[in-house]
Amino acid sequence: MISPSLALIEQQMAEGLYHGASLALYKNGGWTEHYLGTIDGLSPVNEGLIYDLASVSKVVGVGTLVIFMVNSGALDLDQPLTAYYPDFHDSSVTLRQLLTHTSGINPFIPNRDQLTADQLKTAINHITVTENKKFHYTDINFLLLGFMLEKIYGQSLDQLFQEKIFERFEMTETSFGPVQE
Repeated sequence: MISPSLALIEQQMAEGLYHGASLALYKNGGWTEHYLGTIDGLSPVNEGLIYDLASVSKVVGVGTLVIFMVNSGALDLDQPLTAYYPDFHDSSVTLRQLLTHTSGINPFIPNRDQLTADQLKTAINHITVTENKKFHYTDINFLLLGFMLEKIYGQSLDQLFQEKIFERFEMTETSFGPVQE
């Protein structure tokens, strides 16, 4: 019998949502791996592929560290970001708002693609905050939380994620940032 997860993947592939997928299922004390479809319509999905988790790093990395700190009492969700990260210009934005994308941040940054990393960070630290606190997804919210974590710990996010998440949870094949292999 095909698992519901495999059936869903096959259905979505048939609908053209994506070419292929890798799936590992844990059942009865053991793992089974499944490689379905193709990477690009031509090359088959197989063991050993490297996946870019992209925005998942916000949840796995930044979100996890923030929750660790909230649970330990080191952070208060209803405090302004500036209580922990004074480089940000607006003391009305709370950690809870950033985590729930209700900060009112307008993510538009003129010439964003032409800015250096330092210039972009400066622009983000001075980004426009509006009165509209309805849900509006923007990566700026979690970038600010990441800047806060780097400031608090005095380490870069790649070092923090490696030490506090990947090693702790034995995620031996996970890393943050571009990898050569």
